[in-house]
Amino acid sequence: PARAWSAPSLAPATALAVLSGLYMLDNLSNAMFNPIYLLAAGGLAGLASRRVPTEEPDESPHESPDVGGPLFLAALALDRDDGGQGDLSPDDQAALTERERAWRSVLQAFEEPRDALAGGVDLRPYEARARGRLGRILARLGRMPEAVAECEAALALREAMCVCNPSDPATVRELADARNDVAWLLAVVPGISPEVAERSASLARETVRSFSDDPSYWNTLGAAYCRLGDWPAVVHALGRSAALSGGTIYDHLLLAIAHAQRGDRAQAIRAFEAAEARLNPGNRWRRDSSSLRHEAESLIDRSTLA
Repeated sequence: PARAWSAPSLAPATALAVLSGLYMLDNLSNAMFNPIYLLAAGGLAGLASRRVPTEEPDESPHESPDVGGPLFLAALALDRDDGGQGDLSPDDQAALTERERAWRSVLQAFEEPRDALAGGVDLRPYEARARGRLGRILARLGRMPEAVAECEAALALREAMCVCNPSDPATVRELADARNDVAWLLAVVPGISPEVAERSASLARETVRSFSDDPSYWNTLGAAYCRLGDWPAVVHALGRSAALSGGTIYDHLLLAIAHAQRGDRAQAIRAFEAAEARLNPGNRWRRDSSSLRHEAESLIDRSTLA
């Protein structure tokens, strides 16, 4: 695209292509034709019009944006997934708060150059990653509205990148992951409005249409249908998820909720027990699975689960 021609990696080739084109036109207008002009013009034009890479940035220590690079690498070094298990201890809270501050510093540094290209580097993949990471941290801290807002912002960036480069597999996959993040955060909270539930389901349907072999996407779709109260659709989506993954805690907890809502206590209890069986000894429930567990328990007679 023309907006990329000023990037340092493309500007010399762009200038050469333009000047060579003018020189060739001058020669042709004076009947000084040479077939090599066509070959040179095609090669230079192809170089100047190539796409700006928008694939996901490598997380290796050598890859960082020109703007806010040190902050980005520092945030990556801090931000290692702890599994999100259990309730937060004071140490957990402090670590997550430190990670939140690190990613907010990265985003503040990105606010300076408002163009998509800064120093020849497309910042959108980095900003999208930073906002997605921050969203997951905020969700871990229980600040769901803020988490959804950050993941929605990451999704908007991914959508814009995909419009510019719709055939790049990495860009398309990252867009699907961003949709899945938003859909899950919307669906994991009980009592959401029908409009919010439908948005979650719409995003989840898009992901499974693009990648029908990913069990986590089917699991999210099952959660979204759970909020819509479409119990047969819940069972179908979670069945697909379980068939692909072998069944996860999330699959079984959501199935327990669906069966309990349908009035099938026996099936709900079996699904709940299957979820507990998949919790490794000594491990704690993840924060989101713990929320689903309490929701399932509230729908089933606790005395039966004791």
